[in-house]
Amino acid sequence: MDPASIVTALEEMRVVTLAHSDSKSNDSDTVCAFSLLVYDYSLTFSSEVETMWGADWSTTKIVYLLVRYVPFVDISTNLYANLGLSPSDALCHPLYSATICARTGMMVFAFTVAKLVLILRTWAIWRKNNFVRYGLGVLLVAACSVMCYCVQKLLESMEFAPIAIMPPQVRGCFITHAASLWTYVYTIILVYETIRTSNSVLIVSLYRDGILAYVPIFLSSVANVLISVVGPLGYRNLLVVTSQVVHVTAITRILLNIRRNATTTVSVSNYGETDFGTISEFTFAPRR
Repeated sequence: MDPASIVTALEEMRVVTLAHSDSKSNDSDTVCAFSLLVYDYSLTFSSEVETMWGADWSTTKIVYLLVRYVPFVDISTNLYANLGLSPSDALCHPLYSATICARTGMMVFAFTVAKLVLILRTWAIWRKNNFVRYGLGVLLVAACSVMCYCVQKLLESMEFAPIAIMPPQVRGCFITHAASLWTYVYTIILVYETIRTSNSVLIVSLYRDGILAYVPIFLSSVANVLISVVGPLGYRNLLVVTSQVVHVTAITRILLNIRRNATTTVSVSNYGETDFGTISEFTFAPRR
């Protein structure tokens, strides 16, 4: 981009007039999201020690540790990218690439694991119906594939403001151009949630994990889509990090509940014979 275009982009993002306290609201969002992540970690730390630390290594434990601890590194890197003192163009792109890849990877990963848990439960409710299993599975793979493609195109399109034209009081990296693809990512999540739950009122009413995961993810996705579509340029990524923390919080709590109830069995023989107190394992009744 030429210098005039860069200055115009910065003015649209309200960065040049940095004297106003709201000119970098995305930084405040990142700090708030990190605080939420730390707060949730403090709430679940005792459960983590009890159920994860002393347990044998397994897929569940590895998944949990990745989902729980990678965001701390990711969001810390994001804070430096936003607040660091005049990072160079050569440093900004890898910083943002790393944070966006990690952020999206965690979101897609959390989205996938949460949906797999819910798919298995839906499959159990529908008595192992193959149409339900394969239909939801295909939708999940398609949704994740499109989200990964959008992120790749987003990374390829990013351009940053050169340090030479930035005011001395400005900190961090500033994206002057990037494809508007976050909207599509969150729209995909919304569409998948709508399709998956359109005929699954029973799931919402029966399973605590399902509604705890669905409601915050759905609301954060709605907010991101609305801000991306109708919000000012400088605010379009306002809730991206917060949405990531919401995904991480939802999936870590599901995994903790699964491990906590690992020795409990739920028998699902028909719609009227379900133990509501346990939610993690299923024993299927034979087909009739």
